[in-house]
Amino acid sequence: MLLAMKPSLVCAIALLSLAACEVESSGALDEAVELDHQPIVNGQFDTGHPGSVALTVDGQAFCTGTLVTPTVVVTAAHCISPDIGSPPWPFVEVFFGSDVSAGGVFIPLEDGLGHPNWDSSLQAPENDIAVLRLQEAAPVAPVPMADLPANGTVLTLVGFGITQANGGGGGVKRVAQATIADRFGSVFTMDVAPSGTCNGDSGGTALWNDGGVEKFVGIHTRSDCQTVMLDEVVQSHVASFVQPFIDAGVSCNAGDGCASGCASPDPDCPCAADGFCTSACVDVASDPDCDPLCAAEGTCAEDCPVPDADCPVCISDGDCNAACESDPDCSTGDGGAGGGGEGAGGESGESDSEESDDGCDCALDRKAGGSPLSLLLGFVALAAQRRRRHRKLTPNGTAC
Repeated sequence: MLLAMKPSLVCAIALLSLAACEVESSGALDEAVELDHQPIVNGQFDTGHPGSVALTVDGQAFCTGTLVTPTVVVTAAHCISPDIGSPPWPFVEVFFGSDVSAGGVFIPLEDGLGHPNWDSSLQAPENDIAVLRLQEAAPVAPVPMADLPANGTVLTLVGFGITQANGGGGGVKRVAQATIADRFGSVFTMDVAPSGTCNGDSGGTALWNDGGVEKFVGIHTRSDCQTVMLDEVVQSHVASFVQPFIDAGVSCNAGDGCASGCASPDPDCPCAADGFCTSACVDVASDPDCDPLCAAEGTCAEDCPVPDADCPVCISDGDCNAACESDPDCSTGDGGAGGGGEGAGGESGESDSEESDDGCDCALDRKAGGSPLSLLLGFVALAAQRRRRHRKLTPNGTAC
């Protein structure tokens, strides 16, 4: 196993050529058979994975990173360490796109921080992680972070590295796959067949497909481009390092990430456990601050920020809902007499009469002494009108 053998690590890392450190292997590694490699160095050109970004100086890529909030990028600590010749974060711009020479978005940094326990002498591989804050929100969605899955799981590797050891082709995003071999604390190894990482891929993205959702689980840190490949476990540093950095820079404004302690729900996470249950969270079922009865679970709850889908709709919509005492559509019919009132007649001595059917508004006006034909036509006309209207119910639930 790589870490058990304690190989001496030699980092020949120069400005604009940063990435995985070369490994001077022990005898056990020298015995590794020659493999048909297709690492990121020769992987497929990647127009996807917009959350995988390039770290650049003067438009030239030297490392890779992963966007984890609208304004925070995670990368390797050695990518921004002046102690080993890396450019300090104030000189770095983050590139969003697939080829730094073919157009994209460059965003400068506002802040950057390497892990305080990272060993800049490169004698220990752990804690090779850094966080960078963008001066403005990224134009793409962040990548969710997750813990490392079990050994044997296939991961997707993304990076802007070179195409072979001491070769070229850097600055272009490539994608390939590799399998988790073993884990040692916050570091894990991957089988380099058929894919691996190389210079320029450092800080880049190892993704796990969790039920159709790609999640960021590993940070590329060291590789010899042929036989050895190390990644840092992202989840090992989220609570103690990544999240505090995120929290220190967020505000309650939209686009700044999800903040806590806001005076009102943060627009970036209105359904979070923030002490508020308001209409800002449309899906109240996902808000831990809301009464669970406000969700569509079969019980009508009052005083919900968004009307409970289980409650009857008591509005004037042409439908009489018998469960609503206040439904304006559930009136008791037209009532009274039509025309000039009961028994009132016109000059011809004819009088109007009206029949009601228990508040159903199904009255049929007909002239006294009307012919059977006129009565029939009246019924036909009424039936046609009924078909054009919503079916109504009387207060006791009987149909018209």
